[in-house]
Amino acid sequence: MKSDLRYFNSSDDGKNGNTPAYYSSGNYNGVTSGKGKVDNNLYSGLFLYTVAGHTFGGGYHPSASALISSNVPPARRGKALGLHIVGGSTSHFVAPLIAAGAVSLVGWRGTFVGLSIPVFALGLIMWRPMRRHTETPSMGSADAKAVKEETAGVERRRSLPHIVVFLVLTGTMGAVVASTVTFLPLLMADYMGHRSELASALLAIIYSAGFFAAPLGGHISDRFGQTRVMILTGALIGPVVALFVFVPNLFLLCLTLLLFGILMFTKMPTAEAYIAHAVPARMRATVLGIYFFSGTEVSALLTPAIGRLIDAFGFRTAFLAVACGMMCVAAVCTILFSVIKKRIPSRS
Repeated sequence: MKSDLRYFNSSDDGKNGNTPAYYSSGNYNGVTSGKGKVDNNLYSGLFLYTVAGHTFGGGYHPSASALISSNVPPARRGKALGLHIVGGSTSHFVAPLIAAGAVSLVGWRGTFVGLSIPVFALGLIMWRPMRRHTETPSMGSADAKAVKEETAGVERRRSLPHIVVFLVLTGTMGAVVASTVTFLPLLMADYMGHRSELASALLAIIYSAGFFAAPLGGHISDRFGQTRVMILTGALIGPVVALFVFVPNLFLLCLTLLLFGILMFTKMPTAEAYIAHAVPARMRATVLGIYFFSGTEVSALLTPAIGRLIDAFGFRTAFLAVACGMMCVAAVCTILFSVIKKRIPSRS
């Protein structure tokens, strides 16, 4: 086992220190807005195991999606993954409400520790029931047969080029969505002139779409095919990003935020259901890990680039550049899907 202990001590600089729109939420006692200058005074510890010189890690997202996929028949897999995502959407509403009350009672450190204990305990409690359910799924004979037959297959149900193009499309979409969400509060406050508190609160509209868009999007992908739904979603996400710099009033802004959330939550179960169908069961978690990793890492590179564009050319130019880039990627991937379909027929 190895330990990694770090201490961060930095002070605010530039706009972080003198522009309220760039202030961050945190433990700012006596500040009405709850926001203040950005600085760090943080201790952190990371403890991990290495095996033969390599570090191993497990993620919730790839393992959960793979578990659901292995216990749900293909015809209903997208809808099941969509219902699973509803839990993540709910947390964006419930967790801040719980945390806000807990912070006032026990402070930030006590809140983090207190919220982690029930999650850890629930993991221990659910370990044995989930293991039994995985070994002997409680499905009807027809559903169990469908899952068993699919799991027994060793070949990809899609060609490797098709899978790669799909991952490029969905990874780019994930990066664009995550980076756009990062700058939306600044866009609404600095570019549109809304109050900072309202700009932050409006983000809830995006995540509210997860309650219905995730299961509905998964159901639609089950009905019409994951590739078709992903192509349509990829084609629409760019224009919606561009709309943010053109909406003339608050009502249309709210509608655009809702549409953005619908596309974001439609993409998630569609992509995961595609991977579950296209990739052999023994490799699903690995490919799902690549899928989540690509979206996160590309976003980590794209976000500072967008920030630089905003500082240099303004919000309108930066958002239009992101929108055009996304539309170009979607168009190229659509063409590649068509070429692959003609040259390499899919396996049923």
